[in-house]
Amino acid sequence: MDRRYKPFFCLVLLVLSSACLGSDSGTTTTASPTSQPLVTTNPQTTLPPETTQAPVLTQPPTTPPPTTPPPMVVTDKIKVASFKIEGFDERKAVKPDIMETLSKIARNFDVIAIQEIRDSKDIAMQNYIDQINAMDGPMYDFIISPRLGRYEPKEQYAFLYNTETISPVGSPITYQEAGKDIFNREPFIASFKVKENGFDFVLINFITHTEKSASEIEALPEVIDYARQSFSEEEDFIVLGHLRADCQYFDVQGPSALISNEYIWLIDNTLDTTIRTDDCTFDRIIITQGVSGDYANEADVFRFDTEYGLTYTPTARVSSHYPVYAEFWTDKDTD
Repeated sequence: MDRRYKPFFCLVLLVLSSACLGSDSGTTTTASPTSQPLVTTNPQTTLPPETTQAPVLTQPPTTPPPTTPPPMVVTDKIKVASFKIEGFDERKAVKPDIMETLSKIARNFDVIAIQEIRDSKDIAMQNYIDQINAMDGPMYDFIISPRLGRYEPKEQYAFLYNTETISPVGSPITYQEAGKDIFNREPFIASFKVKENGFDFVLINFITHTEKSASEIEALPEVIDYARQSFSEEEDFIVLGHLRADCQYFDVQGPSALISNEYIWLIDNTLDTTIRTDDCTFDRIIITQGVSGDYANEADVFRFDTEYGLTYTPTARVSSHYPVYAEFWTDKDTD
């Protein structure tokens, strides 16, 4: 070899030898300075500033609209009823078939005046309310009188009402006879108001004694006067109950203080209020003239046997009397 090229040749051999030695040794080459460093994350790592900024909103955030409360129940009419639940005691109040029918009946009305509660253990009306409120629909409540009567069994009156449409007003009272002793079971009186439209009224709940029906009916105008004094701001008075105001007990064609232009008998003699074969209108609703503008011209007997497909025996187990009812406008009250 020419001596002039020997250094160059040795340099080439040296470079080739280094390259071969690096590829065969199995070692990893170091990344060049231009390579991007590997980014790892851990609890102490701070993300680049652009990743921690909140996204830019193109529109301002909207606040969801408030929840609209359900509308109040507003009714243009209510049904006021009277029902003699014959012999309503603690034994009757635990019989499922009877209580199911009674509960269905109650839900047809806004207020019911109930007579002949003979419960010595204070469970009949509470069980009644529980049964009603176990059904679908609005809740009901009741007001009950003291035990009344000269003779045993003593009885109580009650007012059962739909709490969604009706509110009691003030405290109920029992009629107090002034030096007289006419009534075996004094009438029970309570004031109510329709929640939304303002119709307010006073109910006088009453059951006559079998042997004194005529004389007790004749004394009812005094009870109405007593109610007027007790509820002096009220003009609407409704007498309702088991009056025995027909057949052998009372002659509606004869002279009577309760049969005059001052009073309107909504349940008249064309309606039979019992399940018996005799045709007697024992159960009545009577209003004063002040209520005439609120009366919706609808009053009738509620035939629950026909309504619920009952034969005579299961009907009689509930009561031998049908409820009677009248409808009233809720927005025409003027007193």
